[in-house]
Amino acid sequence: MILAPVQYLARDKKHSIEVIMSHVMWTYDAENVATKNGKVKRIVRERYLRDDIACGITACSLCCHDDDDSLEEQPHRHGNDLNLSPQAAQYLLLTVDVVLRQMDVLEYSSCTELSNIIILETVAEQVKRKDMSIYRRLHALIKSDRHFYVFANEHHRDTYVAKTETESAVERDVRATCGAFQWCPSSRSLDSLLTCMSRYTSHLTTLGSKTAVTYIANDTVDAERAAANGVQATTISSFVAPLVKAYPDLADLMSNASTAPVSEGSAKKTTLYAEHKSMSEVLAGIKNKRFFQGTLRCNRDHWYHAIHPSSLIYVSVVRRLECTVLIHGLNDARVPVLISGCVREFINRAMDGDVVAIEILPKAQWRRPADAFAVNNDKDDMEDSARTTEPQHVRTPTLSGDVADVSDLKPCGKVVGIVQRNWRRYCGSIEPVAAQTTATTNVLFVPVDRKIPKIRMITRQHDTLLDKRIVVAIDSWPVDSRFPLGHYVKTLGVIGDKETETQVLLLEHDIPCQQFSDKVLKCLPPADWTITPENSKGRTDLRHLPVCSIDPPNCKGIYIYICV
Repeated sequence: MILAPVQYLARDKKHSIEVIMSHVMWTYDAENVATKNGKVKRIVRERYLRDDIACGITACSLCCHDDDDSLEEQPHRHGNDLNLSPQAAQYLLLTVDVVLRQMDVLEYSSCTELSNIIILETVAEQVKRKDMSIYRRLHALIKSDRHFYVFANEHHRDTYVAKTETESAVERDVRATCGAFQWCPSSRSLDSLLTCMSRYTSHLTTLGSKTAVTYIANDTVDAERAAANGVQATTISSFVAPLVKAYPDLADLMSNASTAPVSEGSAKKTTLYAEHKSMSEVLAGIKNKRFFQGTLRCNRDHWYHAIHPSSLIYVSVVRRLECTVLIHGLNDARVPVLISGCVREFINRAMDGDVVAIEILPKAQWRRPADAFAVNNDKDDMEDSARTTEPQHVRTPTLSGDVADVSDLKPCGKVVGIVQRNWRRYCGSIEPVAAQTTATTNVLFVPVDRKIPKIRMITRQHDTLLDKRIVVAIDSWPVDSRFPLGHYVKTLGVIGDKETETQVLLLEHDIPCQQFSDKVLKCLPPADWTITPENSKGRTDLRHLPVCSIDPPNCKGIYIYICV
């Protein structure tokens, strides 16, 4: 890595002259990557570092606020927006995990304390690579009036972190975003964090502001390591805790990915599933044909939730526990592999739509597709510690393996790893709880989609949500929990209401139904606008006909109208 000063000519638009810019330094990033053909390719990218990048604080006298727009074309910047207020009580510097796991909390616009937030450019880029849907939501927050500001740390001379020869690009990004404080004090990545925070502190001091800069981590370990290195840090849960009294919904919006809920009097948890293979093991296994990659597809009755007629509570009924993964066979033929749902370890916490790595079972364990109606495993009678009274599955008789025709047997497999999750937001309702002894209640959420299992969540509004359709997001699925863990997102309305059920259908089929932004609404005429002979000249009146629009996928405009 070469770090050298650069002098180049830049045109001053205000005075129409060319000036020499000497505050730029040139460097490059080099990385060896493996191609699909198994070869190694070296990628080199040039990078120019500057020391005149604005901090984002309004009216900061130490930053250059002239018409120099050399950084305006950065993917996360939006014009000349200087969004941080010098009158704010504190600025929040977020980690990647906080953005990925706590986006529902960050989007809670009613809480004024969740504003004036600094997003490092490295954090935004990592979020974009890991979850595009979360990145779009982050992008919307940056464009909003919530005072989110992206600091271009990757282009600042003092905060840029160079990649060493022995580390990967991912490891370099971890150091650059200060995600794990395992450095010695002389490490450049720690210097980058301290420089970034001290830069904001000095600028605020110059402005006479008492605003503090706080590093927000997603877990206690990360926050403690940051504090040990002289950084003012706290966890997102500790930050939100004092705000719950004023904003009760924040408690339900918090992601519970780190810990599984435990009920009172519960016994020691039992491991119900095998640990997933690491990504390196999965990729190595796929390469040597020990594992196979494919998308898991479950039948509609994979997780069937019925209502018991006497108690009016949900009962889990195992019907056609059968999933299929298409893999590449000989001559690139697509071969379906059955994943039996009767043995819990075979599915291993995979869900419909997940890209999984599977291992083919011995031929002695192959079966016909009809055998997927099969018997429950004895371990299915064991519930996780948080749900000891779960109803037993209904047993269905099956044919003996001796009777089955060998020619009808299909290859079977089991899930050994998850390559990519297909989790989304799910619509449904919660089960009633017999006894409620604390303010927070541990409940089971029943999705409308029968291919999705129940989701365990904690809520403070159990009685309010009993007759409601709600939206829930999955946070994690530990090996000691029979059901995935999630958190409440929002309430759609009362069960059975026409508008509510319409929203459920739209959301379940991934059809956008959110409210239009103020920017879009400003393009419309006033609310009292009416059609008059003057403004309808030259137009054909089709109001007496039913009209619909047919748009291609991902279309954002209405171009074609068809009369029916």
